[in-house]
Amino acid sequence: MKPSIALATAFLFLLAMPAQAACELTIDPVTAVSRTYDPFSAVETQLPFRIVARNTGDQTCQADLFLKPDGGRLALAGPGGDLRYGFERPGGLLSGASMGPVRILVGPGESSTTEFDAVIAAGAVIAPGSYASDIAFDVMEADGRTITDRKIALAATVSARAQMSISGVSAPSRSSIGQAPPTIDFGLLETGETRSVFVNVWANTSVRVTLSSQNHGLLRAEAAPGAPGIGYSVTFDGAAVNLGGVAAVDRTPPMTSSGASYPLAVTIGNVEGRYAGRYSDIITVTVDNS
Repeated sequence: MKPSIALATAFLFLLAMPAQAACELTIDPVTAVSRTYDPFSAVETQLPFRIVARNTGDQTCQADLFLKPDGGRLALAGPGGDLRYGFERPGGLLSGASMGPVRILVGPGESSTTEFDAVIAAGAVIAPGSYASDIAFDVMEADGRTITDRKIALAATVSARAQMSISGVSAPSRSSIGQAPPTIDFGLLETGETRSVFVNVWANTSVRVTLSSQNHGLLRAEAAPGAPGIGYSVTFDGAAVNLGGVAAVDRTPPMTSSGASYPLAVTIGNVEGRYAGRYSDIITVTVDNS
């Protein structure tokens, strides 16, 4: 009898499910932004930054972006207090501790860039120094997952600045370039006659006002410069100054858009026995950060 052979057969079933499409969103680091701010410029200062989202998955990502200024305050902190700013971005932004949402859509394997401007308005007269603050932001995906722990560093450097004009006899102007200098016209000179102008100063720090006379405190006859001059005296902000040399006065004008106006008074000395004719002198006034 032939031996029997038993055959065993096994069936192996292979089961697999196709991989589901996924959104894989990442956020690039954001470069810090720093600018110089001129408190007397008529132009606003922009701090531009951009947030780049990348999708490494194979499904379109939809997410909402929220900005969260440090402490909920739209301000850069520095030695003079708060340097306030606002945002320029079409739609979606509100004032407060959190701003948004701004909707972003990123296709598979693509990136999306959202641009913002933090804007410091012109005319903020503030002490010189460095001002800075951080903005955190959240990106909330459609499934509720939130990408956090990202910050944007904003900074501005405020320089020490001073401007001046002279008003009273002539029209006030912060720049006399290309214009005739302000003039005190006494007309027919009389002993003891006094006339005044105002030195207007805008500054974000203390200043030194320097005064000097072309003729060292004398009015000279224009037709006869060698003839005896006519002396005069000067007060600045109520205090006597000697224009026989260079006079310097320190002041701290208020840090406001109106600044300070300091009276400069000129009193004519004795005119008896002087030659007839036109007499003149030039007083130079300089304002520098002290």
